[in-house]
Amino acid sequence: MEGNGEEQGTMSYLPSTILTNLRVKKFSPEEEEQVSTLIWNKCKAEPFTTLGEYRQYLTEKGFNVSKSYLQRLFKKWRWSWKKPGKVQIQKYTHENMKYYFEWIIGIQGIPWKRLKFLDEAHCVSKG
Repeated sequence: MEGNGEEQGTMSYLPSTILTNLRVKKFSPEEEEQVSTLIWNKCKAEPFTTLGEYRQYLTEKGFNVSKSYLQRLFKKWRWSWKKPGKVQIQKYTHENMKYYFEWIIGIQGIPWKRLKFLDEAHCVSKG
C-alpha cells in the first residue's frame, strides 16, 4: 500500500505518537549506574564542568552520550545542568558563609514589629 504509511517490515505503520513516545534504552541498568556514578564523582571533584566536558569525559570512559542525555540525568536528580555563574560561585565562599552566619545572629536583636525591609547586602544598623 503506497503512500498510507503501512509498509511491510517497518514500524512506519504505527501512529507517529506511538513512535515518538518509544525510547530505546541506550544502556543496561548496570551501565546506567556506571554512568551516574562517573558523573556524580566528576560533579563532586569538579563542580563547574560544562555539559560538553562531561560528555567528553564519558566518551573517554567508553560511554557515548549526548548532551540531552546528560540534561535528562541532571533533571532526574533535580539539578540544574547549567554552569553556575560568578555570583553563585562567590555566594558559597568561606568568607561569605561567615558573613551570613554573623548576619543571622545580628538580626535576632531587631524587634520583628520594627523590621520593615531588610536587604542583607546593605544591612546598616542605625542604633
